[in-house]
Amino acid sequence: MNISKVAMNNLMNNIKNSMTPQIFCIRHGESTHNVDYLKYGRSTYLDETKVDTKLTNRGINQAKNLGNTWSEINKKHNKIDLIITSPLSRCLQTTTNIFGKTPIAPVISFEGCREYPLGAEYCNQRTNLRTLIKKYPHVDFSNIYSNEDILWSETKETEVELEERVNEFKQNLKSIIKEKNYKNVVIVSHSTFLRKLIFNDYDEIFENEIPHCTPIRYDF
Repeated sequence: MNISKVAMNNLMNNIKNSMTPQIFCIRHGESTHNVDYLKYGRSTYLDETKVDTKLTNRGINQAKNLGNTWSEINKKHNKIDLIITSPLSRCLQTTTNIFGKTPIAPVISFEGCREYPLGAEYCNQRTNLRTLIKKYPHVDFSNIYSNEDILWSETKETEVELEERVNEFKQNLKSIIKEKNYKNVVIVSHSTFLRKLIFNDYDEIFENEIPHCTPIRYDF
């Protein structure tokens, strides 16, 4: 039987696509510090009263709307089989409002996909773990080992440290996917972190931020 070169290429591509996991990255919904930035500028991030900021009503609706309209959630076959989320409240709220309190797949929280910078900016300081476990019982926090946020300090994380953190997250992600053979993974995280992860790009310019609650396909 003769198989044309085009047909063979199509066959190989189909095999490759069936083996390669689909990864969708989602930035959290609009948060209070996003709104305050437009009013007060970067001083918002240095405000000690704005620790681990929450979603605005608009941000909650952005997440709920995605949950109601995103076709990947309602697929009967090849469904989402893992959800990874940052442990910052705006991501936990976004994840919960997209997927509900009885989500379609396991939800695991990882410190590694928190927003840049770890340190200096109070909106990126995590709530204590006991509070998060009580508030989000549907999320697996077993990969977070300290009740208090020992990763945050008054010293700003450097770009080199961000790159190291993103590379470590990539390796952990590959290991998790390989171990359980996950096929469809969602990562709920933050604009700067996701830009570095997906595009290997970095800046802190507000106008360049990833849109809220907009799934972006990421390939290893």
